[in-house]
Amino acid sequence: MERKDYIETGMKKTKHSENYEVVIIGGGPAGTATAIQLVRLGIQSVLIVEKGSYSDSKIGESLPPNTNVLLRQLGIWHAFKLEGHLQVGGSCSIWGSAESGYNDYFINPHGLGWHLDRNKFERFLANQACKLGAELRTKTLFESIVSETNTGFCLEIQNEKKETTKIQARFVVDASGAHAIFARKRGPSKNILDRLIFLSGFIEIPNAVNFSSLTMLEAVEYGWWYFAVLPGKRVIAALATDPEVVNKYELTKPEHWLALLRETKVLPLQLKPHLNLCEKIIASPALSSSLPQPCGPNWLAVGDAASSYDPICSLGIHKGLLTGMEAAKTITEILNNSNENALKNYHDFLETDFKKYKKSRDYFYGLENRWAHSPFWNRRKNPNHILS
Repeated sequence: MERKDYIETGMKKTKHSENYEVVIIGGGPAGTATAIQLVRLGIQSVLIVEKGSYSDSKIGESLPPNTNVLLRQLGIWHAFKLEGHLQVGGSCSIWGSAESGYNDYFINPHGLGWHLDRNKFERFLANQACKLGAELRTKTLFESIVSETNTGFCLEIQNEKKETTKIQARFVVDASGAHAIFARKRGPSKNILDRLIFLSGFIEIPNAVNFSSLTMLEAVEYGWWYFAVLPGKRVIAALATDPEVVNKYELTKPEHWLALLRETKVLPLQLKPHLNLCEKIIASPALSSSLPQPCGPNWLAVGDAASSYDPICSLGIHKGLLTGMEAAKTITEILNNSNENALKNYHDFLETDFKKYKKSRDYFYGLENRWAHSPFWNRRKNPNHILS
């Protein structure tokens, strides 16, 4: 019951205060990782402001093996393993040719990967932050910056009852996701490298069907498909494509999306007669983008608020945890006046990580050359193109 109480009632271990050392806008993996690491580094007054309640379905459920290292560094590895997520031994892909290829995690020095119950994972991270002493307010919105001084910000937040509260913060973390609701008030908009649409649906697996635990990918002329088995005998299937393809074929309609899904090769034949959605199609933008100004005096952005990665690289949650941990180090140095170059170092860290990601993304898309006249694939053969 302890875990449920933290999330549903906003129970906190620290004394209530409207003045905080750090206020984190967003309670996803990046925000909660920042909070966990901040408290571990000695910053005790931390508030997480989360607009949701960890109940809505979310996509993004794959953890590559190297994320295990970050969970250990956050001090939550043993607790995570008790959560009942599914271990993954590797991936199977039809990419670059009509033949299936395999990537085996069993020889990875960091161990196996994971397929998550995403809501359960986010609740877990939030509870870990609360157990350490951070405060969490769910169903609460960041409304505005009331004032700014050289010692921090005064923010206005609003709860589900439409009650507003002014919060003083020495430092603000934007962990609000791709919308970057705080950072976009501080500087120029994002540089956008690519605009994918991710169309996802959840499918129940009949008991008679033996579905592989491998992550599965399949390139097609109009984009690529992704499949992963999840806890609770469900599969997530998702199509990454361009907005014009979605509009042309009306792919937000479940019957049209399912028709294309049945044509895939990597999906097991015995599952295809049972393709019925548990929920509606979820259409999500999947940008490749970065903020030219991801930090400034008394604030910084983490996770997707700082930069968004193409899901082909399966780095979304990993990046959130990694940037959160680096952000906590940076903030601690600033609040303790121990490193005058802390913000510059953080900015450089984000730039370096984005360059590594871009190189990886270009490599994956460069492997596929079967459709010379496909707008989808040709668009991704120009690695230096920046969209407005």
